[in-house]
Amino acid sequence: STIYKAALSIADIDHGYYADHALTLARHPSETAERMMIRILAYAINAFEVQARCQGDGHIAFGAGLSDPDEADLWIKDFQGNVRLWIDVGQPEDKPIARACQRAELVRVYCFSQAAALWFKRVLDAYCLQSDPNFELIVADDGSTQPTRDLVEGYRTGFRYGFQHVWHDDRGFRAAAIRNRACLATEADYIVFTDGDCIPGRDFIAAHKSLAAADRFVAGNRILLSEKFTQRVLAEPIHLQSWSWQSWLLARWRGDINRMLPLIRLSRGSAWRDLQPMRWKGVKTCNLALWRKDLLAVNGFEESYEGWGLEDTDLVIRLLRNGQKHRSGRFLTSLFHLWHPENDRSRLKQNQMLLDQLLKATSTRAQRGLEQSAVSASS
Repeated sequence: STIYKAALSIADIDHGYYADHALTLARHPSETAERMMIRILAYAINAFEVQARCQGDGHIAFGAGLSDPDEADLWIKDFQGNVRLWIDVGQPEDKPIARACQRAELVRVYCFSQAAALWFKRVLDAYCLQSDPNFELIVADDGSTQPTRDLVEGYRTGFRYGFQHVWHDDRGFRAAAIRNRACLATEADYIVFTDGDCIPGRDFIAAHKSLAAADRFVAGNRILLSEKFTQRVLAEPIHLQSWSWQSWLLARWRGDINRMLPLIRLSRGSAWRDLQPMRWKGVKTCNLALWRKDLLAVNGFEESYEGWGLEDTDLVIRLLRNGQKHRSGRFLTSLFHLWHPENDRSRLKQNQMLLDQLLKATSTRAQRGLEQSAVSASS
């Protein structure tokens, strides 16, 4: 950690609190400057609470935060050690907050995030560095804010074979709808799907091209980055694509990644890649490639799926029914998945009902798919 010192003068008129504080902060290697400043701001906003909650019989202090999940980013304790106020910043997951609620009288979270823009930058930078530059990039933007849109637009001239930014307004998680719109925007024969939180390796496009075959869709996998490591990747110029095996071994030992096996590279011509032609479980659109004609044949993604989950499973099942087969892209097309809080899954039950209906039926075409999206876009 890096130690910082700050002189903070607080004039809180609303609460009648006026004081000078000499602060010492430890900045974790994975913490951004922005996050550290939010901690200081939270200190200034809540300093008056020492009197309000402890009648002066306590203190406000920075906790270990990122270094220790059992400590707050900032807290107020009385002199008996009781936690009167627990404060976290950023986007903490629900389980740590639930534990904090059991320990403290009150828990506050100061949310801030520019993660979407940072993710896009890291991801787009990686596509700019592909060993095979012969591809068109289409960003399917599910309702990002203007700063992120501006960042994406800045990459428009960086791709030899074209760049498109397809956007729709934010009305919740509508991955199926925006992917359909993106597919309508291209005439490419072969389409590789991935997610905006997944950084590709340098040979990602080349590997997918090498695995393309008639009547096959290719499903790859991903390596999950930890929260702390993700923050480092977003804050520092870390080029995962050029890391050595020694670096990855150290990252695995530290818990920065969940596994190393996907980093192994096996031949594209290995017969085992086609040993599970009817596999659909575990296939995700964060790493999926298929022929455009096959996608058109099943009418694309089913847009009845809204909210997180199962729209990709629905597509793969219909592709299999239409005669396409699964080919494994593992050990050749792996991605690096950036950590983020779990998506809202409040509609997962409804989406599961839609998938159950599909499994009972024999349909191959989406009822609300590409064709309906095209009509809607033209009206």
